[in-house]
Amino acid sequence: MGREAASTEITLLLDANCIIYYCQRFNENFGGTPINLHHPLGDLVSQIIEPLISARKRIGSISAVLSEIPNKGAEELVDDFILSPPIQRILTRTGVTSVPPRIRERWQGRFLQKVKKLRHNEWFREINFTPSHEELQMAKDFYRSLAGDPKMAHHIAKKGKDCPSNVDLALAICAKELRVPILSNDGDFTKFVGEWARFGVDIKPLI
Repeated sequence: MGREAASTEITLLLDANCIIYYCQRFNENFGGTPINLHHPLGDLVSQIIEPLISARKRIGSISAVLSEIPNKGAEELVDDFILSPPIQRILTRTGVTSVPPRIRERWQGRFLQKVKKLRHNEWFREINFTPSHEELQMAKDFYRSLAGDPKMAHHIAKKGKDCPSNVDLALAICAKELRVPILSNDGDFTKFVGEWARFGVDIKPLI
């Protein structure tokens, strides 16, 4: 079982969504008009973590989360970014009706480079953490025990699955072991803050 010793340096863990938002910042020139594109949720992540960085606190995530992001596909993630309402409003205001494929490809490369750079930032810690089969099963059993809650029934119907991914569960187990909160924008976490607290996991919703 791959597992790093718990580090008292780390004060906050980031989920995949928060890392994606944070790394999606692009400066581009459209027909002579320079545009700085960044999602408001990325700005919010920055507002939360920058005071911690200034105070020389460490922020981190597990290796599985960081490896999962490129596997999601840079093309799909950049397309989602472009099509998000806040970015569409910025593009529309500046007269940009579409983002050319060559710019999309450039942004995909920049995004992956930013994720790679994040892993090596002085203030960031990548944690090699793999929970045991027993720990994963306990987390799954806990989550599935909420099935009778109408809130959970609605969430499952909307999401189409009755349990978070093994990567998300591993992040939760790591947070429980390190006793540090997870900053998250994932409904599997943020819709059940009180329930996760009973399991020993502190969830800090991004919004």
